[in-house]
Parts: sequence; C-alpha cells; structure tokens
Amino acid sequence: MKLLAQTLILLLLFVNAFTQGTPNIEVRSVEYVWERSTVDKRIVFVKDTIYQDILKRSFIKAIANRWSVQVPDFEVMVGKLSAMRTKPKFNPTVSNPDTLKWYIFFQFFDKFIPYSVQSYSVHSSKFEVRYRLIKGSYVQNQSASFNIIKTNPPPGQISLERFSFNQ
Repeated sequence: MKLLAQTLILLLLFVNAFTQGTPNIEVRSVEYVWERSTVDKRIVFVKDTIYQDILKRSFIKAIANRWSVQVPDFEVMVGKLSAMRTKPKFNPTVSNPDTLKWYIFFQFFDKFIPYSVQSYSVHSSKFEVRYRLIKGSYVQNQSASFNIIKTNPPPGQISLERFSFNQ
C-alpha cells in the first residue's frame, strides 16, 4: 500500500510538471557593447567581473520570476564596438533548435551621447537594448532605446554617475 501511494504521488508530480507548460530556457548570450569615441573617457563598470555577475544575477532573477524556471549559468560578453561599425551586429541563430526549449539572446549597446546636445550632460548615455526569443519555430525580436540623463537627486539621496577619467 505504501509503495502504491508513493508511486501515485510520484506520478502526479510528473504529470503536474509536464502539464504546466514550464519552458526549458537557455540564455544563449548576453552582450554588453559600448561605443568607441575619442572624447568619451567613461569608465565602463560592466568590464569588471563583479558587475557582470550583478547583471547576470538580475537576468536570472527576472527570467525565473517571469516563467518560474531555473536558469542555467551563462556568460556575459563585454566589449567595445568595432572601429568599422556604427552599430553592433546582432543576428543570433540556433542551429538545430530543440522544439521543447526556449532560447534567449540579449544585447545592450551603450551609445555615447555628445554632451553638446541640449539637455544632455557629460554623464548621459543612451542604451539600445535588443533581444531575440526563439520558441521552437517561433522567433520574437524586440528592441528599445533608453536615454540615461543626469538629473539632480531628491534631497537626502545621491546620484551614481559615470565618472570620467584620463587614460
């Protein structure tokens, strides 16, 4: 009787796990690319592995909260934009995709905004975010731009800035 009860409970757990439709998610790449500029002497915090880990953990948490799944470890790639390009390449593909898996690709392009532009300061920047989600044969592409503009913080708070430095 005890073996029958354990078998039934185990069977119910498996059936429940497969009927919820929880996706098997694989984060293929997370890229952080910053624009090269002769006048841009900003520190890129994401070059430091500590900040890469913070970025990675925030993605893992966001994906886990959204789909209630465990996210396998992935790498955060950080680099400068190639001197010959005005925008980074973003053409993620999966050869022989598993139809039961979801594949996610992210790219952050940290674009320099000249501070001579009205209302922008030396600490302003623009982030272009692109992602691709592949679910079997379905492909979803999204992109968005965010302007990060220095503003004065409310009383009692400080602002974190992109501190300029000399090479």
